[in-house]
Amino acid sequence: MLVHFAIAYPLIVFLLALIYVLTGGISWERASYYILTLGFAAAPPAMLSGWFSWKVTYGGRMTRHILPKIVLSVVLIIVITVGFIWRSIDPDVLAAETFVRYLYLALLFSLIPIVAVLGHLGGRIFYHWGS
Repeated sequence: MLVHFAIAYPLIVFLLALIYVLTGGISWERASYYILTLGFAAAPPAMLSGWFSWKVTYGGRMTRHILPKIVLSVVLIIVITVGFIWRSIDPDVLAAETFVRYLYLALLFSLIPIVAVLGHLGGRIFYHWGS
């Protein structure tokens, strides 16, 4: 359950931010930040539960899907942390129609392929497809 929340939150963060940019409704931006906060809080426990599961299930043995999953998990933690800190320091980052707004949106968008690949690798590992 921890893993699925950590994967779903980043997907929703970008969508809510995009709705804010398109509509100007401040509640969308706030919701994006709140979900980003939950994703920031959920990612480390999800990563730790994955590490524990890997130790128990595979005895810490490296497979061809484990290393990319570890690397992408670290990338996810970094990107979501940068997004969280950025938005916390600059609450109006999406409000101003500047290059910074689109850079922040790009950062949030980058979460989508990261969690998509993490989910795919997790499925391959869970179902032992070519692990």
